[in-house]
Amino acid sequence: MKLLPLIGALLLSAVPVQSIETEEELDKACLYAEENTRLCMGVYEFAASLYKIGTLCELEKRGMLTAEQVTEVQGDWTEKIEILTGGRLWKEGIKSVLESVPECSIKPIP
Repeated sequence: MKLLPLIGALLLSAVPVQSIETEEELDKACLYAEENTRLCMGVYEFAASLYKIGTLCELEKRGMLTAEQVTEVQGDWTEKIEILTGGRLWKEGIKSVLESVPECSIKPIP
């Protein structure tokens, strides 16, 4: 009886997984179904906030941007994202950045 689950697990582990290696393959996978599209957009929104807000904070830290410039740009980006998607994952990304760079002038968005 214990052999059946083991055989099932072995069969599942042998199923090939297709990697996505090109932009065309990514587009095809993201547009395959509505759930995929929402997932891809969520990943993009979260990753974009990490990179964009992280860059703003780093530029402020290096003295290349003032606190006012940083918060102004962040506000513009947040406003646009909220219009497009509601901005929930964008805000989560900002929180994540600020946990690692607490001295940044950007404040968490409720």
